[in-house]
Amino acid sequence: MTLRLLIVAPEIPSMPRLAQVDELTRLADVPGIVRVSLVGPLVTEQRIQAQLRNNSWNLLLWSGHGADGRLLLPDGSTVEPRWLASEARRAGVNTAILAVCDSAKRRGLEGFADVLPAAGINLVAMTVTIKDVAAVDYDVALLHALANGETLREAHRIGIEAIQSTPDAGTPQLYMADAAASLKAKVAQIDASITNGDNAEALQLARQFVAGLEDHEVRISAIERQTFPSWQVRAWQLAAIIIASAALALFFVSDTRAIIYRPIWVGAIIDVALIGWAVLMWRMAITTRERDK
Repeated sequence: MTLRLLIVAPEIPSMPRLAQVDELTRLADVPGIVRVSLVGPLVTEQRIQAQLRNNSWNLLLWSGHGADGRLLLPDGSTVEPRWLASEARRAGVNTAILAVCDSAKRRGLEGFADVLPAAGINLVAMTVTIKDVAAVDYDVALLHALANGETLREAHRIGIEAIQSTPDAGTPQLYMADAAASLKAKVAQIDASITNGDNAEALQLARQFVAGLEDHEVRISAIERQTFPSWQVRAWQLAAIIIASAALALFFVSDTRAIIYRPIWVGAIIDVALIGWAVLMWRMAITTRERDK
């Protein structure tokens, strides 16, 4: 599946320019990603909203400056968490990457790390200030991994590995979407594809969605079988316990020990045989359980 990526990279006149050209150049070489970029001093909330509302997106990458847990725009305004969550969810975005210093911080009671996951959007945000080069290296490694089919958690780990030799290795943090909200977001993404006339993509998303549900059902069934194994498993386990108990009784009960262990090697052979039999019975229980999965 091709990933659709919206890149927002505002240039703030009063602040240092970031390595956005380098980042865009490196991202252009990532196969499997279709990207559209909003870059420069003319990035506005209206232009961002237009891109989010007129298209469907899998990923949103915001590369810019922030302050007090908010995203800065060139006109001096800021982007609030609830506005971004609402617009991104409407566009079908399932993962937002805020390569912005302090983007994980809260203003008051909430921030992007609270609002976006609650809206069903996975979030990567920066807990403190991060150097521009490190942020670019992390973003590129993460997106490469996602384009190669890695899970978000694994892609995040790969991104961290790309900057692990720098002091910024602990700055990008992954905040997974809430499960119930994520379900709604996936449905919204399918609806957005249908609205945009991309029925093939909508069908593919729907199939992935159903496959994910079936995968969860399989996992639940496996857990239930582990918790409540079949009677055959219990029978093998009971047989193993009885045989092992018999082997111990032959040694520890004085009456049987006096008979069996004369000579001692005969009792030893019998005990070894019984213990081996018990192990075999227990192994049969494990095999039966594995076949039930």
